[in-house]
Formats: sequence, structure tokens, C-alpha cells
Amino acid sequence: MGNNEASQAQRLKEVAFSTFKLGCIGFGGIAGMVATIENEMVVKRKWIDHQHFMDVLATSYIIPGPNAVEVIMHCGKERAGRLGLIVAGARKSNRLRIFLDGLSAASVSIIAVVGLHLAVSAGKTGEPRSSWAPAWLLLLRGKS
Repeated sequence: MGNNEASQAQRLKEVAFSTFKLGCIGFGGIAGMVATIENEMVVKRKWIDHQHFMDVLATSYIIPGPNAVEVIMHCGKERAGRLGLIVAGARKSNRLRIFLDGLSAASVSIIAVVGLHLAVSAGKTGEPRSSWAPAWLLLLRGKS
């Protein structure tokens, strides 16, 4: 691998790390994210200057779609070219999948606790074990 390819790979890693971090802390839309994105991309990493950032931000308001993702993808493109744009978009959007997986795991946990509680309650009231079936089905259903 040549020096240019190594530096491109390093830039892509930087884009992936930075945009994933922004994706993990970036709930709340563009209004809450402008300062965070600017701090990461302009102040800390110096990928673009302040005026360029403000131009990209202003442009993102007239383009349909999620503004924060558009701004971050543009910064990724500035740092690592077209591949940086793709990596930035994928890593920023990855947080939704992680959030939904966590939400799914939490839902399964709640269902398991409720099922267990129903099973224990049914056992304490002296009901026949056949009445426990719905609770055990809930408990064993798991993630779909």
C-alpha cells in the first residue's frame, strides 16, 4: 500500500470515528447539533473553516432531508473525498440501528419481566398451571 493509499485509509478512519461519535450523541435534530458538529469538524479537526461550515449549514436548510446528516456527509467528503461522504453518512445513520436494537432488547426485557410476574402471580393465587401458558409464551417469545 502506497503512502497516498495509507493516508486515504487514515482519513477514512478519522471520518468514520468522528461521524459515529456525532451519531451517538446526536439526538435532537440540527438545532441541537449545530454547535456540536461545528466544534468537531471546524474547531477540533479543522476539516473546513467556519465560513465554509456556515455555507454548508445554510445550504442544508434548502435541501430536503435530515440537515445534520447532510452537513456531516459534506464534511466527510471534504476530508476523504466521495468515499468519505459515504462513510460519513453510513456511520452517522448507524446510531439509529444501534438505538433500535437497544430499544428492542429493552422491549424484550420488559415482556420477560411482565411474563415472569404473571407466572408468579398465577402460581400464588392457586390457579392451575394451564393458566400460566400466556405468561410463558410472552417470556419465551423473545426477539422477533
